[in-house]
Amino acid sequence: LDAVGYPGTLVAQEYIPGGEDALRTVNTYSDADGKVRAMGMGQVILTEHDPLMRGNHAAIISRYDASILESLREFLESIGYVGFANFDLKIDPRTQTAYVFECNPRLGRTSFYLRAGGLNIMKVFTEDVVYGRRGDCVFADTTALWRNVPMAVLKRYGQNRTLVQEAETLAGKGLCMSTRGCPEDRNLLRSLEMLRYDLALARSYRRYPSAGD
Repeated sequence: LDAVGYPGTLVAQEYIPGGEDALRTVNTYSDADGKVRAMGMGQVILTEHDPLMRGNHAAIISRYDASILESLREFLESIGYVGFANFDLKIDPRTQTAYVFECNPRLGRTSFYLRAGGLNIMKVFTEDVVYGRRGDCVFADTTALWRNVPMAVLKRYGQNRTLVQEAETLAGKGLCMSTRGCPEDRNLLRSLEMLRYDLALARSYRRYPSAGD
């Protein structure tokens, strides 16, 4: 870094062991007064393995964890945060301690898992900003599956077999949603495009079967 003239400050982060199933994601919305009005957490069960896409979540089970959510709620309200926030966390398997890696000032790319978990965060936002209606904080408290890959891909490449089985059970009960699954969007051309997309995902996982470190 000295050789290339980097003048900034670096933060060294401790390596936290664990696979994809140790990852958690939390999305929140805080009103203009800094009060958290909506939040929900998900446990990652599969990420994208392509090196260019690594780090993006491909399948999530929504979870309600009062300890983690209340800790993040207290933090956001203590600093008067306003708007959407997306936290990436990892559970240390040695201590079961949750470590926050980052907070982004937006909803996450895969935040549709909130809908699977029973929370329409955009409705809460609209009720607040457009109509001026506020209520108590609402949570994504239903255990459900969100996926952006075919079930066959999830079943084959999910590392934690217990979670894969849970995902299959949830899907069998109808507790499963996909961002690409809106019935109103269906037509022949879109169906063919989604088939092409799914085949491309399957090829990608065959080429990169491991999530890496």
